[in-house]
Amino acid sequence: MSVLIIMFPGWQEIPQDLYGEALEQVSHFIDAGIAKSGKESPATMDWDKDAPIIIPAVNRVLGKEIRAMEYLHWWTFVAAYMEIGRSLFSSVVSIRKKRLDGEKLDDEEKKFFRENRELIELKQERSEEEKEFLSKLIGKKVR
Repeated sequence: MSVLIIMFPGWQEIPQDLYGEALEQVSHFIDAGIAKSGKESPATMDWDKDAPIIIPAVNRVLGKEIRAMEYLHWWTFVAAYMEIGRSLFSSVVSIRKKRLDGEKLDDEEKKFFRENRELIELKQERSEEEKEFLSKLIGKKVR
């Protein structure tokens, strides 16, 4: 329900039987209209944890400090996020992905991992509150 309150200023006017559709539309908006593959895979990033390394990368793509902007449409942010090239963030995600896939890290990546373990490792468990919120948001049970 809280996602409806946040995303729809007139949420009280939405008939209850359309809440499911409204949540689907929220999901569509958050995903920037990009269809999901349907296959659930382990996370290689975390918005909260990675914000300090995502923002500089997005700033570089857009050529401005996004935190100083009065308005930035979510889809513009997502488009810039998807264009992040070589950066600290992309290095961190690459190492996470290799570790999840059981691939060997090269010597430079191993050294980087040892020196930045806290930055790279993601917590594995979601709180019950997070699971419930995400389940409502995407319309299916989240582990």
